[in-house]
Amino acid sequence: MFENNVYEKIKKLDLKNQQKEEFCILTHKKHGREIYFIKSDKKAIKFMKFKFKSPLKMILYYLIKFGLAQPFLKKIKLNSGHGQLIFVGGQIKIFNFLNKEVISFPKYKNENKKFIKSKEYQRKLGKKNFAPKINTINKILFYSKEELLEDYNLNTYVPIFKKLIKFYFDEGIKKISVNSFINYLKKRLKKSPIKDDFFTKTLDKIKKENIKLDLMTTFLHGDLSKEQVLKRDKLIVLTDWNPRKGLIIDDLVNFFRGVEDLLNNKEFCNYLKLFPKEVQKNIGLYLILNEINFICDFPLRRPPLAKIRIKNLFPFFMKKD
Repeated sequence: MFENNVYEKIKKLDLKNQQKEEFCILTHKKHGREIYFIKSDKKAIKFMKFKFKSPLKMILYYLIKFGLAQPFLKKIKLNSGHGQLIFVGGQIKIFNFLNKEVISFPKYKNENKKFIKSKEYQRKLGKKNFAPKINTINKILFYSKEELLEDYNLNTYVPIFKKLIKFYFDEGIKKISVNSFINYLKKRLKKSPIKDDFFTKTLDKIKKENIKLDLMTTFLHGDLSKEQVLKRDKLIVLTDWNPRKGLIIDDLVNFFRGVEDLLNNKEFCNYLKLFPKEVQKNIGLYLILNEINFICDFPLRRPPLAKIRIKNLFPFFMKKD
């Protein structure tokens, strides 16, 4: 699906006298994602295991691990001097286990400027140990090189959210009144492709309550998931930053993507206790407004789930602890 794009990106790096090797390709057409791996490279195959989450996918993983699936996969010859594993998701990432390095490219040409801006921001975060340290940002060929770190494999994610909250306050917290935020969301909904008036009616319902409250907003990780939590020795860092402004609980909500009833999820509520008391006290309101803000940012990703979540949240709306 992205073979030509991947081939052209690797060609830009122009390592000389490097022998090409055969990479197998796994494609997920629905989500526009691919994995390229050298068919017999044990490190590459072990590293990509975390991508196989469901029981059915784990069967595929073990078929790959024992070399049984490779003969049936699509293949491409690529320069292996840059790395032994390639992920195509939001970006194109090449993993070099020998050099302990990750080379990243934007997925599409129209994302070049945004990509460089995000990597420059990550470089700043790397110096504060919030993100992997970037060694190179090439503004001509549009790629970056950063350290390759270990996966975070503990059972608790409390240290992650402690680190994120430290990041929020380091970046700065700004406050906005509920009514001002509602007006902002209503303007965004008018410009969005979402035609369901459920979300506008929800905002109108909240506005009628005439809530005198300032909401906490900040810069966010922007796309937080368990896959993006890494460690350097005992230090936790986060990768794949997609920084944007939003309500302070957005990263926590995104970490539980797919969960319909957040406030009846024990793990979610456990991490929520780390957040400021005023956020915990008004969590129903925060979550409803956050869902609507998220679908304005990503209208194709979550409107059905957002609607279900909001309906589940109404009983908790402005609930006092």
